[in-house]
Amino acid sequence: MALLTTSNLLTKARVSWGLYGILCCCLAVMNPLIGLGMIIGPLSIWLLAWKSWIRISVVIGGGFFVLGSSTDVGPLKIAYMVTVVLCFIISTCRLITNPPIWIGRFSTTFKWGILFLICMLIGMLVGVAILPTFDLLTTLRQSVFYLLVIASPVVGLDAGRDLTPRIVVNSIGFIGTISAIGFAADWLQRRNISSVEVGRFMLSSLVVPALAFSLALVCVTYTRKFKRLLWLISIVIVPAAMIVTGTRTNLIIFVGILGVAGARKFMRVPLRKLLIAMTVAFAVMLSLIPLLASNLLRDPEFLDSRFRSILTIIGGNPESDESFRLRADQYQYAWDHIKMSPYFGFGPGFTADIPMDTPLITVVKYGFIGTSVLMIFVFSASRAAKHLARIYGYHEIHSAIRGFELIFLALIPFGTPFEDRGFGFTLMLVFMGLSSVAEYRIKMSQGRLASRRQETQPLASTAHSIIPRRSEESSAARSSQLRNNSNDLPRR
Repeated sequence: MALLTTSNLLTKARVSWGLYGILCCCLAVMNPLIGLGMIIGPLSIWLLAWKSWIRISVVIGGGFFVLGSSTDVGPLKIAYMVTVVLCFIISTCRLITNPPIWIGRFSTTFKWGILFLICMLIGMLVGVAILPTFDLLTTLRQSVFYLLVIASPVVGLDAGRDLTPRIVVNSIGFIGTISAIGFAADWLQRRNISSVEVGRFMLSSLVVPALAFSLALVCVTYTRKFKRLLWLISIVIVPAAMIVTGTRTNLIIFVGILGVAGARKFMRVPLRKLLIAMTVAFAVMLSLIPLLASNLLRDPEFLDSRFRSILTIIGGNPESDESFRLRADQYQYAWDHIKMSPYFGFGPGFTADIPMDTPLITVVKYGFIGTSVLMIFVFSASRAAKHLARIYGYHEIHSAIRGFELIFLALIPFGTPFEDRGFGFTLMLVFMGLSSVAEYRIKMSQGRLASRRQETQPLASTAHSIIPRRSEESSAARSSQLRNNSNDLPRR
């Protein structure tokens, strides 16, 4: 009866898929796009539900190229947003139905993420009521980056527990290095100084390369031979790609050196090895940057003029620097708008009349309440990372997170990292690394415990097999002795 039921189910499934295939073919003849969507849609959903690493690859990889392609809201971006929501739902259901034992450490992070989502919605309603130039498309385009921040713990934690720390570490290094190259291409195009017509081909981000740079500083110490060479290349490429753009704020990336320095028992870099690695990296970098500038920049004197102005600011004449004057105007512009809606801001759809490179832009969008909730969200994630490191042991990823935290804090006076379009992807990589290390350490401890049980099991089985034999021999001896005694008795 069970075989008959199974065969009937298989037959019905084949017939259903056959009818669905015929329907797709008919729709493809009438409208090829609809027919292609009917074919690709179920297959995509099945792939997303099948493996967690496919979900995070689509979210991060697709986000870098889809969101970085243009500023318009087109069908491709809408499809990407729908995919992110679907991945978030699948990962949420998986974490609820099969929660890891360490998931409770992130319960506070989940709660503050939901609260920030509520603050976003309130800010949008305030923006609709106050702003005369409220644009729904602009709101959707800007809110997707903050929605990625909210979804980052769910998608990242779910994917990390199915991956080994080695895969996660290599992924962060690769993604961060490619992101640094994309950042350079984007900013050279913005400044209109590039001699190579590459253009913007991916999302521009500063925080993703910052995480990769901090991780490379640690891994160059704890790896050997060819892998150490690869991490050394990443240490050189990431800062060189940042500096060649002439953006002086990118020099803050070197603050990560202070974050990764420390004792080996915390998987940090000893000072002597750190000095050796950075000496070699700086020597290669100083010879590489002039070569890049001569081949990529139209004006060879551009970098000299940009970084010479730093000495002017330090010398006590900041008003002579144009960027300094513009930033002062941006602070005043932001403060004027904060006073109009200080609690919940104007929502993610707020657009300024001037370029806004100030940390107050987050307060303008979400008010003091929303910004505080967002900061507590990030702080709770950092606190959970430290707890996991103490419970399951330190790893290179924990040291990289510490270096990234210092870079993050140092960036705030010059422009809020929350507005960086790669901030949500960075958090996903961080959460993925934390969960992979925790799950890997748990599996290793369970494996060692199982091996110890296997080693003790033969001894126990031998002991159990010996005891019955001894009891049997003693009972046989007693019975034979009784028989002998019975034979010795006189017979009547």
